[in-house]
Amino acid sequence: MSESKTAMALIGATVAAGSAYFAYQRYEQRTAPPLPDSPVAVESSQEKAERVQAAFAAAAAVEDAEVQSFIERLQAAVVAGDATAVGGMVSPGRMLDAVAATSGEAIPPFVRSTLESQLRGELIEFFDATVVETTIKRVDRDSEGNLVVYLRQVDHDRILMKSRWWLVAEADGLRWWDAEDLQLGLRVSTMMAAGISSAMSGGDTSRLEAFIEVLSGLADTDLRNAEEVRILAARIDGLDLTGLPVSFRRLALVSRAALSTALGEPTDALARIDELEQQSLDPLELPVRHYQRAVSCLALERWDEAATAAQHYLDLLGEDAEAYNLLGLAEAGRGNREAAMAAFDAGIADDPQLPDNYAGVASIATDAAQVAERLAKAPELSVLDGAAGDLAAELDTEGLARLLEAAKQAKPEWDSSTWDGSEG
Repeated sequence: MSESKTAMALIGATVAAGSAYFAYQRYEQRTAPPLPDSPVAVESSQEKAERVQAAFAAAAAVEDAEVQSFIERLQAAVVAGDATAVGGMVSPGRMLDAVAATSGEAIPPFVRSTLESQLRGELIEFFDATVVETTIKRVDRDSEGNLVVYLRQVDHDRILMKSRWWLVAEADGLRWWDAEDLQLGLRVSTMMAAGISSAMSGGDTSRLEAFIEVLSGLADTDLRNAEEVRILAARIDGLDLTGLPVSFRRLALVSRAALSTALGEPTDALARIDELEQQSLDPLELPVRHYQRAVSCLALERWDEAATAAQHYLDLLGEDAEAYNLLGLAEAGRGNREAAMAAFDAGIADDPQLPDNYAGVASIATDAAQVAERLAKAPELSVLDGAAGDLAAELDTEGLARLLEAAKQAKPEWDSSTWDGSEG
């Protein structure tokens, strides 16, 4: 699994919002009259139905170009550090609706008013200011009146972030209200809901507070560092999830499966994913499970299952270079060279800077000319080093030899001495 970080600095902002909620709840118990009700908080069931119907109609009228423009403006405001502009492009009320639905706890109107006000000023912390490239991979429109946008973002260190954002079309334009990291499974509203549930419980909050603290560590863990991963895995295993809302328990399960995947423990990862999928996943869905299943099945040479899981992930994300690589490896494993080459080619077209698919081509090509044709598309020589490193790590000497021969044709300026034994 490639290194990933969350597309939002979601944990810090979640804890901040939760802490403000706790503080305000204690303060309100001793003080004066509540603030005015949130319009969304006090609506009747009929009003809610009418609002959803109107939102659905509004979303259906939004063109993809408008979504593109909105996300570009939002990301520009994040990079510029303009919290006021970001606050004008979010819908705290809609976010808190999702938080309440996930936690199973109704948020009192006076508390909603305070949280909505605070979120408008601090929501910039949910986004990543280091992003230098954002690509919309797919736009869906759901039955609740939301636009669901699948994104790939790249930061200045060339770290990929895959996420989906939920937008709502309001009278004066689009608004953001939730996001999910599609590589870690973390969703803003779910983590916020943990804080809200803790505040609303009125009793021992230690289990929820531990859940927030431990799951928060997933966003900062280097999945390539086995020691870090094992420490976090042990902490998740030690959580007492008794009595927690089912959405939190499922998030803990998929997070633990991700760590098993990163540790190269495919059998354990699959057992956890199987347990997860025996349950209803509404409304979380947790598409990251498909990626984890594909990686784990590849490790166990369960080629058919790996291909199916990779395709499920692609069906959700749209074009995705990493998922295409998983599909190509699965097709190669079951002897379908043509389908494998098509998948690797699709991955190269989607992201020509990802080395994995060039390595895939080199591993199954029948001659160096096939590899050279693809290497010509690599925008930087570092891509060739990455592909060579992948093949060396897999002990694929034939594939590495084809890559080196192909590079002489397609990228003669590349210094291959590290890989061909000529160094020094």
